Amino acid sequence: MSRVEQLSDNIYVLSDLEPADPARSWLPSDTSGFEPFNKYVFLEDDCALLIETGAAAHDESIQESLREIVKDRLLVILPTRSELESIGNMGSIIDNFPRVELITTTRALPPLGLAHMRPDRRESVKARRIVRGEKLAGAGFPTLDTVTPIIRILNTIWIHDRRSGILFTSDTFSNELLPDQETPTIRRDSFGLPDVAAVRRSIIARFDWVERARTQALQRQWADLFKRIKPTGIAPSLGRVTMGADAAADVINLYSRALFEFSEG
Repeated sequence: MSRVEQLSDNIYVLSDLEPADPARSWLPSDTSGFEPFNKYVFLEDDCALLIETGAAAHDESIQESLREIVKDRLLVILPTRSELESIGNMGSIIDNFPRVELITTTRALPPLGLAHMRPDRRESVKARRIVRGEKLAGAGFPTLDTVTPIIRILNTIWIHDRRSGILFTSDTFSNELLPDQETPTIRRDSFGLPDVAAVRRSIIARFDWVERARTQALQRQWADLFKRIKPTGIAPSLGRVTMGADAAADVINLYSRALFEFSEG
C-alpha cells in the first residue's frame, strides 16, 4: 500500500517513495534522498475527490489504499496537469472504481483521451473541464476553490480548501525530498528546512525559464496571492508536505526568496 498520512479530519495524503534519480526527473544532478509522489483524497459524505492519480509504477499501491479510504463513495478524479505523475493511473482507476467522474483543466485534448481504459468506461464516465478560479461546489465539494498558479509551465491548477486552509500546489513547492524512508512525508515545523540556494537549484532544474525571466510582475502576483490566502498547509504533488500555519509561512517565504531574491553573488 501507499504510505497514508492524515492532513485533517477529511483529507489524506497517499505517498509512494522513489529514490532520487535526476535521470528520470527534474532534479539537480547532485540530489539524494527519496522523492514522495503524493496523491490527495478529500472526503465528503457521499463523494471523494482524488487530486492526482500518481505515476503508473504505483498503480497497485494507490488503488489498494484508495479502496480503504473511498469505500462506496462517488470518486471524482482531478489531475492538476497532463504529466505522468498526475495522470499515470487515470485510466486504471476509472476501470476499477464503479462510481467515478473526471474533472480537468486540459484544453488541447478530450479529457478522457489522455488515458487508456476500457471502451465501455470511456463512453460511460462523466468528464468535464473546469477553469482556474472556478469553485468546486458543483462537483460536491463546497469548501474547495481553484487558484491560478503563479509559477507553472503547463495548464496547471492549484486548489484551496477554505475549511482546513490547505493549499494543494501541483508541481510548485515540490523541491524538498526525504533524507530516508523513515522520515514522515509531512513536515510539521520549520526545523531543517533546506537553504535558499538548494531550493533555487531545484526550482531551476524544472522551471528553467525563471532564470532568464523578469520576475517583478510575478513577485507582485505572488505577494497578492499570499496576502489573500494564508495557508495552514502546503500540499504539492511531489516532495514533502508542510502542515501548520507557521511552518507554511516559513516555506512560502523560503520559496519567495529562492524565486525572486536569490543571487549567486
